[in-house]
Amino acid sequence: MTPTGTEAEGQLPATGPAFTAFDGAALSTAQKKFGTASLLLDGTDDYVKSDSTTFIDGDFTVEFFVYSDDFLQDAYLWDTQVSNSGLAIALTSLGKLRILKDNAIVL
Repeated sequence: MTPTGTEAEGQLPATGPAFTAFDGAALSTAQKKFGTASLLLDGTDDYVKSDSTTFIDGDFTVEFFVYSDDFLQDAYLWDTQVSNSGLAIALTSLGKLRILKDNAIVL
């Protein structure tokens, strides 16, 4: 995927892979669970991307908290799929969790 939006300035701490925010994705101090800020996405075209593919090696855990004021469309929360291969975690428009592995629904 080639980013078409304006890149936001700022990255995660240097202890992990670099992430870049696009199309309005930003840190917000208005709503947060831990720390001083959370990632704010408006649900239309915002996203955060890393070009690193080596930060998941071996066993791993993905954990995050999601807050939404509506479920108008499916929203991908984590997506490593390339050419129908990889893992994705999404919330459906009905507010249900969906997990996909190699583009097939697992849950």
